[in-house]
Amino acid sequence: MRTFLQLQDDTLRKIGDEDDSDKMRELVKDSLNTVHRQILTERRYQFMLWPKVETLSVEADRKFYPLHPQFGQLWYGQNNETGDWLEEVPAGEIAQMGDNLITGESENPYRFVLTSIQNVKQQPVTSGVLVVTTSGGTESASNKIFIKGINSSGEYVEETLSSGSAWNTLTSSTSWSIVEAISKNGVFTRTITCTIGAITVLTLLVSEYGRQYRQLEITKIPTTAIDFLYRFYKKPLKLVNDYDLPQIPEEYDDILVYGALVDLQGYARGESDEFGEWIKKRDKLTNQMQQQYQQSRSVGARNSYINHVPR
Repeated sequence: MRTFLQLQDDTLRKIGDEDDSDKMRELVKDSLNTVHRQILTERRYQFMLWPKVETLSVEADRKFYPLHPQFGQLWYGQNNETGDWLEEVPAGEIAQMGDNLITGESENPYRFVLTSIQNVKQQPVTSGVLVVTTSGGTESASNKIFIKGINSSGEYVEETLSSGSAWNTLTSSTSWSIVEAISKNGVFTRTITCTIGAITVLTLLVSEYGRQYRQLEITKIPTTAIDFLYRFYKKPLKLVNDYDLPQIPEEYDDILVYGALVDLQGYARGESDEFGEWIKKRDKLTNQMQQQYQQSRSVGARNSYINHVPR
């Protein structure tokens, strides 16, 4: 299986720039990531399924929940107590469900809507100052934290947290009721955790400068705690380090090379016949991968059906 560096080298070799370590290599890196992301998000591939079933712990009187940070698209959800399959409701059809959106209902909730994307994992229950704490040790005085959101007076506010010296804790002067985004600036060496009261709003690893969480809204307000089980297609990883491995199956990773060459058509200097050949090879490999990883191919596999739901 080829690493990110090997894919770069193979792409550059096909255009006679295999010894390049400057601008052309940077362009190749960008193109490989563009193609990697595009290929993995245009269809639901079996190899992109998250490797385990995750649990979403539903609390009484709480409707909104962040999903796993690697969540891309849902495969299935199930009520762990009743075994009922969860039903996703299109946003435009929520009024047709007839669910009580305001007061709690004793019936187990099973309908949900996938809604916004937030840059924090959880919103505070009550307004409060935001405290940033490192995982141990200090961060440089030049490292800063940026916060955007709504303060306790209902006004939109932006605040920069910094210190005149090395720090392991920073505290906002703003009392936040909603946090819209938290991001870092600088070269960090520690994991940071952001809290408001007892709520962990966000945790960022050393190499992370921000996160996104897809939000799930239950159409009924639950009156008791219950666990939902769900599994999903994960987001494509960004290839950064030379030793990073792509998520394309290794027998088809030439898709990335030929896709990058096509993406770099203004720089690759390929003749028209050569350019056309790159497109043919990319498309042939893509079609083969779709057939291999989007259908049940084993002997005796069950047929796929489209369920008709009358309106």
